[in-house]
Amino acid sequence: MMPFNTYIDESARENFLLCGINVQQSQIHDTRDALRVFRAKGRSHIHMYQEDRSTQEAVASFIGTLPITGWLVSVSSQTAKEPLSRNLALRSLEDINSLRGSRLLTLDDISCRRSDSQILREVARGVDYQFPHYRHMNSRHEPLLWLPDIVAWCYGRGGPWRDAVEPLVDEVIE
Repeated sequence: MMPFNTYIDESARENFLLCGINVQQSQIHDTRDALRVFRAKGRSHIHMYQEDRSTQEAVASFIGTLPITGWLVSVSSQTAKEPLSRNLALRSLEDINSLRGSRLLTLDDISCRRSDSQILREVARGVDYQFPHYRHMNSRHEPLLWLPDIVAWCYGRGGPWRDAVEPLVDEVIE
């Protein structure tokens, strides 16, 4: 298995979705460059709910061509509200099989750094493999964080949007 990094972001609709996208380390540079093509002039990043419909469609169609895989953790709004839903989803990372091969987790939303770090340390202690290193970054500085936003947004939207990204999603935990 080729070494890869995992990029994590979330989307909230009826359910809270935490999404991780695995990108092979050899594909990181090319994937970043490919994503930047879709960024609107004057914008620092792609965020699906802020994009116009044609950009949403183009991006949703395009990411299906990328050599990436992903996973989702879905927390029902009946179970928990933010930020508890994020914490529950992060605790579920111990059940994500593909993290066994990840070298680095990059999480968006640096405002959650303290609670995320505490939870990730607990998860790392509870698994029987070398848990990846992790860091927090702003999606304005890391285009690969746009990928989990795109996949989670499309998946949560359902219908043809979900159909566009579902082949990329290897694991779903509810």
